[in-house]
Amino acid sequence: MARPAAGHDHRPPAHHHRRAPQHPRQHLTAPLLTTTERRYQLDPTAIDVDLWQFTTAIAATNSAVSSPQRQNALAKVVERYHGDLAGNTEWPWLAEHRETVRTHALETYTELAAHAPPEHAITLLRAAATIDPLHEGTHRQLISLLIETGDHDAANRLYVSLTTRIANAGLSAGSALTDLADQLARG
Repeated sequence: MARPAAGHDHRPPAHHHRRAPQHPRQHLTAPLLTTTERRYQLDPTAIDVDLWQFTTAIAATNSAVSSPQRQNALAKVVERYHGDLAGNTEWPWLAEHRETVRTHALETYTELAAHAPPEHAITLLRAAATIDPLHEGTHRQLISLLIETGDHDAANRLYVSLTTRIANAGLSAGSALTDLADQLARG
């Protein structure tokens, strides 16, 4: 997965959303699986899975009652996002779940950016842009913010890069994105 071009990436390195102790047999004091009515599942008291941490963080954003609580909960989601769910696998049933995780992460980054100072917002939006390199909404926000902060060269490079990726994917840019070209030309 590509990293943002500038700034600090707020995500830990990407991996497969599973963790195991360095030496599993040395750390096991309880069984890792439980069974109920012929169904096996990981025992959450014996093992921790980063996907569970991520979904718990998402749930916390939904139950936050104040703005500071929500901002803290959103920051936890960003901490817990480690890239595509099982990124190096192609099981047919996984695509929908992978997209759900990706969407939650993307929305979290963009919501945090909306409430952050410009420089931090740029960093967050750059990270969001790596989650979905064709997501026009995220890129429009980032391009607009770069224009607002006076970084017209970076805005132009990002616009050209995005429109090239969109064209290479056989897609057409939306009208809101093409409207940014006028704003860049006036730059």
